[in-house]
Amino acid sequence: MMALGLVAYNFLATHPKVNISTIVPIINCATLMVTVMGGVLLFSEGFTTKKLIGLGLLIIGIVLLRPGGE
Repeated sequence: MMALGLVAYNFLATHPKVNISTIVPIINCATLMVTVMGGVLLFSEGFTTKKLIGLGLLIIGIVLLRPGGE
């Protein structure tokens, strides 16, 4: 799974039509979201209010930074 993420990261980071200053923060946010969801779903961690707020803020950040969102 990590190899697929690395391939996707390299593809997006080197794509000529994508601004690196936009895509890298989005990828970092998506990585954090997958990590939280993996912990909750795979390792039975608790889904706390802090995690819910954090995921909400990550989603808001992605929406604000998305390409074409100007």
